[in-house]
Amino acid sequence: MATVVNEQVGAATDDIRCRWDGSAWGVSTTYIYIGYISSTGYKSGGGFRFQTVAVPNAATIITAYMTFQQVWDDYLVTTVNTKITGQLGDSAAFSDLADYQARRGTVVGGANDNNITSAQVAWDNIPGWAAESVNNSPEIKTVVQEIVDGTWANNDDMTLFWDDHDDRSTHIDYCVRYPYWYDHTTAKAAKLYIEYEVVTGACVQTVASHQSAMRR
Repeated sequence: MATVVNEQVGAATDDIRCRWDGSAWGVSTTYIYIGYISSTGYKSGGGFRFQTVAVPNAATIITAYMTFQQVWDDYLVTTVNTKITGQLGDSAAFSDLADYQARRGTVVGGANDNNITSAQVAWDNIPGWAAESVNNSPEIKTVVQEIVDGTWANNDDMTLFWDDHDDRSTHIDYCVRYPYWYDHTTAKAAKLYIEYEVVTGACVQTVASHQSAMRR
């Protein structure tokens, strides 16, 4: 039977925006927009940390996705092209630009990509989001599976990145998707949904015994 886990960003330092201003990267824990907002704010995206995620190491992920609620205005300009990536292992709260770069990797000026999943999910051609609309990401079970298959332990903190740091969105002002962030409205911050199952040793033994009996 599948187990369901629902988590939500739970602190001001658990969501962050990183964007390029034309000459340098910068971060903020407010105004988290994804895509191209202007010539001084693009390649934008951010990180979302979910605390004490109750998924055992090496569980089988059946489905996973994030949910974002659009802010108080319509943002309908197309085309917004993005990626979702994960941080390997347990994770701390976000602190500053150097911290974000070390975690997200070379695409934002980090030294290497040792801390992110090789699995990435494209979230491209995102339709316009009307004010207050609730929007689910594509399926991200490959990203979550890679995290829990690694050094992950049950109730670790899970960080996922949703961004256009590759600069693939259209360069038109306000070509962004603009979800609520924790500092603005706690109850509307990003959410994470996971369904998983665990195959126990007893189940594995039963299957093996059954197969052996069929060969007799």
